[in-house]
Amino acid sequence: MTAKLLLCSRPICSIPSNFYAFHVYLKPFSSISSFSIEGIETQLKSLCKNPNPQYSEAFSLFDRSVDSNLVPSELVCNFLIGNLRKAKLYDLVVSVYCKMSLINVLPRFNSLSCLVESFVNTEKPTFAVAVLGMMIKRGFEINKYNVNLILKGFCRNSNTKKAMDLFLHMRRNDILPDRISYNTLINGLCKAKKLKEARDLFMEMKLEDCQPDLVTYTTLIDGLSKNDRVDEAFDLLKEMDQKGLDADVVVYSALINGFCNRGGIHRAKELFHEMLKKGISPNVVTYSCFMHSLSKNGQWQEASEMFDEMTSRGIYPDVIAYTVLINGLCKNGMALKAMQLLNLMVQKGESQIL
Repeated sequence: MTAKLLLCSRPICSIPSNFYAFHVYLKPFSSISSFSIEGIETQLKSLCKNPNPQYSEAFSLFDRSVDSNLVPSELVCNFLIGNLRKAKLYDLVVSVYCKMSLINVLPRFNSLSCLVESFVNTEKPTFAVAVLGMMIKRGFEINKYNVNLILKGFCRNSNTKKAMDLFLHMRRNDILPDRISYNTLINGLCKAKKLKEARDLFMEMKLEDCQPDLVTYTTLIDGLSKNDRVDEAFDLLKEMDQKGLDADVVVYSALINGFCNRGGIHRAKELFHEMLKKGISPNVVTYSCFMHSLSKNGQWQEASEMFDEMTSRGIYPDVIAYTVLINGLCKNGMALKAMQLLNLMVQKGESQIL
């Protein structure tokens, strides 16, 4: 009952007024009551299956038909929800569900999964949890996909406490977490700077025979490197090597950034040469880390050389790379050189990003 009240609360179920603009489309159906339910259902399917689907018009037709007491079948209602979800029209998914609940048309499991996705993608993961409760009440089996989606929603909203609560509840109800569950939580905890909890989950993964993969290591290395724990991050790189996991440019760039931020430019250069030996090509982020650190230390000449090396490798500098070097040059009294670089940036079309 609580879940139903939550889901049908006024702010969620109210239909945006702009959708009634599509009633213009339905002018030929102004006397919609003269149509049969079968005719309306055929029209709904046609609007969704068109090469250029007209989802908003389909919703408007559904809305008017229900208001006229011409209720499409359970099959067609669930069909509409599925298509609206594919089109990422999440507000309309919720609106159709609410209409269905008012006229006692039961959503199928797939429709409830669409509702979970819709609430997560409209930043209402707490409502998505209520949908899980409805699934259980209906006798459906909760799957990891839906739980992982809600974990992602909580982490994206920086609500790691609720994410952890759901994770623990998941385990208590014999829904064993998988790598996606762990990786989602570790990522959320790292972004929230809760590194101890992230490391604890990392260790738990190993004990639960759910071995960390490249995503796990990359996430944790990045989180540790950004929070002045780059030595721990470097130890994880060695552990990756022992496990036969190949580090990529994202891993190396995170470590290089960590060492550069701590003033360890020499360690960063060692890693840079190591990645080149392994055939891993640096990207614009890798070079930006170096340029920022070198400019900050007054080594503008070397920073400029890094910029030239980057472009010679065919790596197109982004606005961050330009800005890092321009700021460094200005701070070191090289205003003319900075102006030349700024002009180059304008010529390359990067100025609009500033």
